[in-house]
Amino acid sequence: MVGDAGMKRLAIFLVAIFLASAARADPVSDVRKAVEMWGPIVVKMRPVTLRVVLNQQQITETIYEAVIFAGICAFVQAGLIDISGIEEIEVLNRFGYQGYVFEGGHQECRELYKTPRDRRNLHLLGMSRLYGK
Repeated sequence: MVGDAGMKRLAIFLVAIFLASAARADPVSDVRKAVEMWGPIVVKMRPVTLRVVLNQQQITETIYEAVIFAGICAFVQAGLIDISGIEEIEVLNRFGYQGYVFEGGHQECRELYKTPRDRRNLHLLGMSRLYGK
């Protein structure tokens, strides 16, 4: 049998879990925080696509790699973002006409961090394609 003190602790624990899950209920907001330093104009999720539009004239390979490695996938690896169900991540210029597409989501981000550091860029580029209209 659980006493009053035990019930209070249990209630506090359940409220904490509820608040933590509610705080993570908006993956778009979490992704926006992950890419904040690159000045996102738009971050939106469609059923299986995460689209990040940056305030850049052109998305270079360097910008793309930084957004994926140091932004989105770093937050996934740290457990700060859950993008389960996402199958591709678009990183596009301010006009939405040029950029790169990472052909993967949550699990593929984790796989990138399992790849030896000296092979990560090659692994990333092997999972990517150019985006252009």
